This record gives sequence, C-alpha cells and structure tokens, in this order.
Amino acid sequence: MRDWSIYNADTVLNGKDKDGNRLVLEFSKDFRERMGYNLDISCPKCFRNDFDKFLNKNNMSTKNKSSFKLKPMYNGIALGFGSKVFLSDDNITDELAEKFVKEHPKGLGLFSEYPQPKKEAEKKVNKKNA
Repeated sequence: MRDWSIYNADTVLNGKDKDGNRLVLEFSKDFRERMGYNLDISCPKCFRNDFDKFLNKNNMSTKNKSSFKLKPMYNGIALGFGSKVFLSDDNITDELAEKFVKEHPKGLGLFSEYPQPKKEAEKKVNKKNA
C-alpha cells in the first residue's frame, strides 16, 4: 500500500503516478481494503471526506495514545471557532487537548479522562507522606 499521507485529496483525485496511472484508482483499491466500502469518486466533496477518514484511520495505529479522552457527545468538536481541525479520540494529542482546555470555556468538563494536574498530584503525594 502506498503512503497516502504525502498527498492531498485533490492530487489523488486528479493526479497520475510516474507510469501514467491515475492515483485515484490505486487509492480506491487501498480504500476498499482498509475501510470496507467503495469510494465515491464522482463527488469531490465526498471524496475529500473519505480521503480524510482514510488518513485518520491509518494514522491511529502510529500515533501516540493521548491521556485525554473526550466525552462521547463532544467527539468531533472543532478545535476553535471556524477551525478546520476537529478533535476526536482517534486524533487527539496531549498538546492539542491542553491547548483546547485553555481556550474552551468548559475546559476539562469536555473530557471523561484527563491527566491529573502536576500541582494536585504533588499535594496528594505530600499528604500521604505526612
């Protein structure tokens, strides 16, 4: 399988490889194998959405697991107003989550699991030792 993360959706949809073969045909085979359903290449918007889903699913296994986990109702929330980045348990990193907690009014209330702040953890350790 080709590394599709080096391409953008428009390049795959309209481009060709060095042998003159359409990239979209090769991608559709890989997509069907990985995702389990056929790709709709006649609709550019649908193709872009499916392309992003494919990349996110393939990157899940290689990314580090975050110690933050969103509550189910907030899965897919935008990183900020007008942002094209949507957070989910599949793509969230600790850095993105920390930025999101600082900027969003509900902060940690959006997460079902999150790391304990260092100051509170130190206080608990000190209380146990006292």
